Amino acid sequence: MDRNSIIGIILIVLTVIVFSIINQPSREELARQQAIRDSIQQARKSEMEKDTIQGTELTVPISNSSYLGDSAFTSSNLYGPFSKAHQKSGQLLRFRNKQLEITFNTRGAQIHEIRLLEYKNYNTTDTLSLFLPGSNIFSIPLSVNNHLIRTEDLTFDLASEENFADTVKIKFSLKTDSLKPVIDFEYLLPPGGYMLGFRITGLNLSHIVPDQPIDLEWKQTVLSQEKDVSNEKGKSTIFYMDISESISEMGTRSKEKEEVDYDLKWIGFSQQFFTTTLISDESLKRPITLLTNPSDENEKNWLRKYEAVIRLPFSGESRELFNAQIFAGPKNYKILKAYDLNLESQINLGWKAFRWINTLFIINIFQWLSSFNLNYGLIIFILTLIVKIALSPITYRMYVSSAKMRILKPDLDLLNEKFPNPEDALKKNQEMMALYRRAGVNPLAGCVPALLQMPLLFAMLSFFPSSIELRQQSFLWADDLSTYDAILTFGYIPLISSIYGNHVSLLAILMTASTILYTMMNNTNLGTGMQAQQMKIMMYIMPVFFLLFLNTQPAALCLYYLIANVISVLQTIVIREFIIDEAKLRARIEENKKRPETKKSKWQLRLEEIQKMQRQRSEELQKRQRRSRR
Repeated sequence: MDRNSIIGIILIVLTVIVFSIINQPSREELARQQAIRDSIQQARKSEMEKDTIQGTELTVPISNSSYLGDSAFTSSNLYGPFSKAHQKSGQLLRFRNKQLEITFNTRGAQIHEIRLLEYKNYNTTDTLSLFLPGSNIFSIPLSVNNHLIRTEDLTFDLASEENFADTVKIKFSLKTDSLKPVIDFEYLLPPGGYMLGFRITGLNLSHIVPDQPIDLEWKQTVLSQEKDVSNEKGKSTIFYMDISESISEMGTRSKEKEEVDYDLKWIGFSQQFFTTTLISDESLKRPITLLTNPSDENEKNWLRKYEAVIRLPFSGESRELFNAQIFAGPKNYKILKAYDLNLESQINLGWKAFRWINTLFIINIFQWLSSFNLNYGLIIFILTLIVKIALSPITYRMYVSSAKMRILKPDLDLLNEKFPNPEDALKKNQEMMALYRRAGVNPLAGCVPALLQMPLLFAMLSFFPSSIELRQQSFLWADDLSTYDAILTFGYIPLISSIYGNHVSLLAILMTASTILYTMMNNTNLGTGMQAQQMKIMMYIMPVFFLLFLNTQPAALCLYYLIANVISVLQTIVIREFIIDEAKLRARIEENKKRPETKKSKWQLRLEEIQKMQRQRSEELQKRQRRSRR
């Protein structure tokens, strides 16, 4: 491994360290994670209904006494023509298709709960609840009798419930005390899939709230679904797309509020592996307000709260419509991509410069391998093997360059002895370039292939942590490849927990050991000087930095790098023993050194020109220093 390759690797390590520092949980977050996981299950149990449901049949309505209003006098004063709707109690209605189980509440005509039947929460046997039951609220604020009321506090009537071709259509109607319908909420549940139809109908709303803009408020509180609460919170935020298909996202670390002064196509309340996205058939009208609020250190029952305020396209007509769809499901690239709405942009697949590697190659290969129903550990092994075979030409060129530099090492050591002083560095570099030129060796030949592999490195850093296919998939001792494998877990330890974490990942340790082994096999190109010794030390320190970073990363990512390192070691042995004859390569280089110096390339001429300018500047600086001493 030559000096240029090492410099390239150092740049990669520094970038990884920055990633690790940014994403490292605080001491308070580490202390809260277990408490959050313990309390979430209890919060879910308090909301669960134990009814047995078949197909998409309507369940027996469940009275919710907590929704009973105040006295008739208070209600009539505050709620005006909606006093009866406020006093009426709500009912829970439940439907399901192949993927979803949805509970509606007539109080506010809300989607009370959505359960994903094909997914489970971490460390439980319950199907996954997409959000805290009762926290997903679509509400229209209305100014009545100089008081602001919200439809979430009013009980709708079940106007109709239809079932045709296994598609359920349910309509809730908000009526005045005189039984005049004012607002309808309609939902359409198809026989399969994660997309729901959603429509709001305004009926003579201008008679109730004249000359007022009508807004839709959407709120949702999400629970922790995964093992690593801190990591999950850092990957949960609001995404939104405007009508020109430009994607934006809000921050994840603190409470944020954004005022959007342009129309949007959709807004997504996104979690690490799941999302609830409101998609307008036309557009979500401005002005739009978005708010994301992570839980504080004392909160144990929820992970993050989302809010969005959208202007409805109502202008005072007798009948006005807002048509939309709601996607409530997994952030699976294949599923989201099929809707052709750029919903897959909510999946973190890396920077734009590297994202195409995942979308065009890695995901397609991964999904093809998944179609064989293999264990995902084996799928990662095959994927790694395919990647390494594809990169084998680059690996071969890197090894040839490394072999040439190893052959030239005695000559380079002689130059280091000939020019030991720092002020002779320019002359030494000129002699080295002349040596490379005579021997026909390009010193950058090993660095360029290493840099060409960097996009793949960063692509994998994003691919594995974002792959829902790996969620709760086990391999060997790792019970969930989408998060870290912990063979030992301990409490908070000052400094150690902040830098390393509060657990030990065996795959991260094995990956580090394989990196050290590979480094030992390829560190023979460095010289014997002080600088060379420093480079050797750095080469063995770098795996430690990788260990600190990968200890909290998904087991799948550590497994990929471990397998890649093992394959690299085997490739090195095969190339060294059976493909490249270093004796012949040495003879060819010695023969090249005896030949007359060939014509310099444009690059060499440019380099010499730069060196000449540096030498002149150095000489001028020395002259100025001598003059100043006089």
